[in-house]
Amino acid sequence: MLPEKPSDGKSNTVLTQCIGGQEVQLIFDSATIAAIVVIVILFIFVIATVRASERRTEEKLRRMVHQSHLLLENDEARKLARTIRQEHPDACPGLDFTLKENGNGVHLDAWYSKKPKPKCVSMPTQKNKASSGT
Repeated sequence: MLPEKPSDGKSNTVLTQCIGGQEVQLIFDSATIAAIVVIVILFIFVIATVRASERRTEEKLRRMVHQSHLLLENDEARKLARTIRQEHPDACPGLDFTLKENGNGVHLDAWYSKKPKPKCVSMPTQKNKASSGT
């Protein structure tokens, strides 16, 4: 690559390539190079954003599968989920909340929804969590 100074005072970059047996000169001014750099940076940003979204989606799917198994196997979990859904009919186990089974039964482990936490259930305090071994 050889920079040139044309008569108009703009700085150009000349790139010489051999295409099909002929020498071709590609001339890039600073605005073109800046545009290419911006496009590359945007492309990298989009890829990073998509990958982060994929990780969040996979985490949500894993939570939903775990909650599905808990609800299938545990009557107390089903009852608690029904109680929560009476107050928030569109709440989905694994997406909006998670339930957890410990030696003392099933309790609301986490509330992810932007809606207010249901009044019908309470999450265990740190003291209760420590006594239950979690």
